[in-house]
Amino acid sequence: MPYRPNDHLKPYVRREFSRRFRPYARRMGNVFARNDSLFRMALNPLLVPLWTRYINFKGHTARSLDDLMDYMDAHNAGGADRPLFAFVNLMGAHLPYIPPQDAIDHLAPSLKRDKAAYQFVRGFNADAAAWASPPEPPLKDWQRQALLDFYDAEIFAQDQQVGRLIAHLKQTGALDNTTVMIAADHGEGHGDHNLFGHGFDTYQELAHVPLAIYGERFGRGVINDENISTRRLYHTILELAGVSPSPPAPLPRKRGEGGNTFDLSLTNSTNPEPVPISEAVPPSTFLHVLEHRNPSVIERMRLRELRRAVYEGDYKLMLTGDQPVALFNVAQDPAETRNLIKNDPSRVEALRQKAGIAAPALDPLEQAQDEQVLEHLRALGYVD
Repeated sequence: MPYRPNDHLKPYVRREFSRRFRPYARRMGNVFARNDSLFRMALNPLLVPLWTRYINFKGHTARSLDDLMDYMDAHNAGGADRPLFAFVNLMGAHLPYIPPQDAIDHLAPSLKRDKAAYQFVRGFNADAAAWASPPEPPLKDWQRQALLDFYDAEIFAQDQQVGRLIAHLKQTGALDNTTVMIAADHGEGHGDHNLFGHGFDTYQELAHVPLAIYGERFGRGVINDENISTRRLYHTILELAGVSPSPPAPLPRKRGEGGNTFDLSLTNSTNPEPVPISEAVPPSTFLHVLEHRNPSVIERMRLRELRRAVYEGDYKLMLTGDQPVALFNVAQDPAETRNLIKNDPSRVEALRQKAGIAAPALDPLEQAQDEQVLEHLRALGYVD
């Protein structure tokens, strides 16, 4: 039951129904997210197609962008002097994968005659418990390829919609004084490294995401191949808005090292990332599902533990809990198939120490003391 800028234009009955039912819809969603039995019931393959299609689970990319364009047009037409900040979260690339047929035909025309692939993807779309679970038995090559083709088609369709937004900004002249940032919060695993979804690991298929920025403070056609955390978008946006954040607590430093660097804005290309790090906090909702579906895999794969990865140049150290488990040269081995942890113990130890500096004794919940923040985390399944 999303709020939309043109809600006031709806017929009276529809408008009143939305207004009165919206608070109950949100409460119902939170009840299902917090209750183990209700959540598992919702994952029944008979029910999944209903709620994924009819409760706005993935949002609606075209409508969201239409709303944004209408809002920006009205804002600019009003002659407002204050700048406008807009954040749009697009969910089209999330499961279930139901891309437009023309997107599938464009990217994977051979699928048109592959009835087995369509049948498999339909079955997988209905098995929501598998969306964030280690696939057992492992997916066959043709099954994984079918999912990848549908996933790519979802991305392609969403990319076309974003292109429509950019074209509108350009046509109306708004692009001349607008900074546009396109990023992702995570990628997706499709059976890589015996994992699926995006809840339990920090491999490159999840951590290596696109980041594109357009604006007068950024050079055209400039490619930055350094390791960059998406957290730097926060500092970049604050700088562009002329807002000074409170500095973070100083990082521990060795004797003789220079002062702390708080300015992580990407407008300063000479300012390197102190310690690029990625983290995966295991979602409690899917842990509870696995306790009923496949409890042995939780302990065998240590799925209850926090995952971290710390980067230095081409090298990446992965930790489960505080224990280093893998070292990869992601430039030479982007699929992370060759674990170098036994070949370079000195690098492993140096990166392990860096991980501890970047996130000492990290407990994600210690950072979330605000009750409203905790409420959102509960609804997302990260907090019991």
